[in-house]
Formats: sequence, C-alpha cells, structure tokens
Amino acid sequence: ASKNELLDLLDYHSNFTQELEQQLSSLGLLKQYACSMLRDIEVASSSEEQMPIMQEIKAMQDRCHNMQQKVKRSGKVVKQELKEREEVEREINKVKSWIQDTREYLLNPTTEVNVQLEELQSILTEATVHRQAVEKMAEQQQNKYLGLYTILPSELSLQLAEVGLALVNIHEQIQAKEKESQQSK
Repeated sequence: ASKNELLDLLDYHSNFTQELEQQLSSLGLLKQYACSMLRDIEVASSSEEQMPIMQEIKAMQDRCHNMQQKVKRSGKVVKQELKEREEVEREINKVKSWIQDTREYLLNPTTEVNVQLEELQSILTEATVHRQAVEKMAEQQQNKYLGLYTILPSELSLQLAEVGLALVNIHEQIQAKEKESQQSK
C-alpha cells in the first residue's frame, strides 16, 4: 500500500473506533433501559442478567470490545509501518543530500591538486559506504515485504532505485574527477 493509502486507512480506523464507541454507548443505554423495564415488571435483579435480552446486549457489547481490540492492533501495525517507511525515507534523503553536496563539490573544487586527490579518495570511500548502505536497506525492505507475502511498495522501490542509480553516477563522476586530478598533477 502507498503511504497515502496507509494514512487513509488510519483515518478509517479512527472513524471506525468512534463508531464502535458510539455503539457501545448506545448498548449501555439500551442495557440501562432494559434493566429499568425489567424492574418495572418486578423481575428480580439476580435473574436480570439471565434474561435473553440482557444476554444479547452483553454479547453485542463483547463483539464491539473485540472489534475495538482488533482495530487497535491493526492501527498499531499501520502506524509502525508508516514509522518504518519514514525512517527509510529519512535515510534515503540523507544520501540524496550527500549526493547533492558531492556534485556541487565536484563542480567547484577549491583546493590544490594533492589535497583534492585526498578529498576525492575520501569521498569515493564515502560513496561506497552509502552505496552499500542503500543496497542493504533495499535488501532489508525486499525481505520484509517478502515475509509479508507482498511486494515492495512502488514509491519505496522507486526511491531506492533512484538513489542507487544516483550513487552509481556520482561514484563514476568521482572516479573521473580523480583521474583528471592525477593527470593534471
């Protein structure tokens, strides 16, 4: 499911929870009214709970409570999924920011050749580390969704692919700049 679909699902959970609370409130009032009616016809309070109407109201209340618990658990799962996706997106955005900074550096080097070579080697190492981290993140996400018997959400897959490709490109640019710096030395 996309992020928007998950957010819509959370809204649905919230609305459904409110409806369940209203149902429980109505059932509570119905139970009070039924008890009042049973007292009016002088049914002993010990046998009130044994009356079919009271048992049916209790069964409906139990079903509502069970649904509330299921909705609550489901909502927690959706919130956890959104939180995990936000963490992945945050990591992807950090890498994208690093790529942008590196591109700017490659376009505007400001140091002498020897220092620039050292910096380029350092940046190349960083690029490799980022690339490995993104590959690991992609693999973890693939495995996670495989375990859920579903495919990786397209919006996440697309972001991982884009940043992976950008890392390959920046890696090549760094190597070209390094080669150029070595030749001008």
